[in-house]
Amino acid sequence: MTADSDEEYPLGFNAGRAWAEASDDEGAVENVETFTYDAGTSFDELLALYKRCIDPEGILVEDDILDGFEADGRMLTSEYLFGFIDGVQAAIKQAKGLS
Repeated sequence: MTADSDEEYPLGFNAGRAWAEASDDEGAVENVETFTYDAGTSFDELLALYKRCIDPEGILVEDDILDGFEADGRMLTSEYLFGFIDGVQAAIKQAKGLS
């Protein structure tokens, strides 16, 4: 299983951008748009935000998400989640003409 942080951030960024461009879940988009993180932001906070985006009905449990990454031979990392959030925020800025 791999967890190369040099690869995980760009993968997350691209996934976040693609999700934002395809999403019609305004609540989740707004949650990510207004989210700010700092050195104290925990993995669990990032995972909860990610889960809200990919599973708006709340059907999945966290283990389902982690197992999905493991099935692809990867680990879900903070770097991926940071990239996902940054990708969503970049897509929002671009859509609003702010970038």
